[in-house]
Amino acid sequence: MSGLVSKWTELGILSRLSAVKSLFTEGEDKSKDQFPPGYEAAAKSDKGALLFCVQRGRLSEGVDFKDKLARAVVCIGIPYANIGDPRVFYKRGFNDRYSVSQHLQTGARWYSTNAYRALNQSVGRVIRHAEDWGAIIFLDSRLRHRQESSHLSTWVQPLHEVWQDFGLGRASLESFFFDRDLSSMNWSQSSSDL
Repeated sequence: MSGLVSKWTELGILSRLSAVKSLFTEGEDKSKDQFPPGYEAAAKSDKGALLFCVQRGRLSEGVDFKDKLARAVVCIGIPYANIGDPRVFYKRGFNDRYSVSQHLQTGARWYSTNAYRALNQSVGRVIRHAEDWGAIIFLDSRLRHRQESSHLSTWVQPLHEVWQDFGLGRASLESFFFDRDLSSMNWSQSSSDL
């Protein structure tokens, strides 16, 4: 996340985004499971807010992003655990060794399941109750394939669309938000400014 924020700052993308939305970044303090200061008020304001978080980070679970606190979640990549982490290495080996005798997933299957569990946890931030709604955007080409997208939560799978270009995705998102009577947010003008 810090690399992305740094690169987007360098390219001027963050300054363009900040003209449209208030920007916030998940902090590194793991002891707190709260929003960054000012985020809630900004998210509920007419301008709205954009919060950069890490999948598997402290805001991935235990924080309630209901209603205007998350009208869209953009997931960049699939959060596979660090393959070099000794815990991951030994867990994969353990599962491989005992997959048959203990009826465990193989190490590779466990590794993949673990990544998709974290992805689905992040996606679950956008819908918090029956009346809530929001957009979920996956930026990972692997999810174009049925085998990979089958790991998404069952409530997401029937809604999963694959866009081959930005224009189709943008049109679909504009329609989605317009249908929810958000035309007062001036979505088309704001998105064209980017």
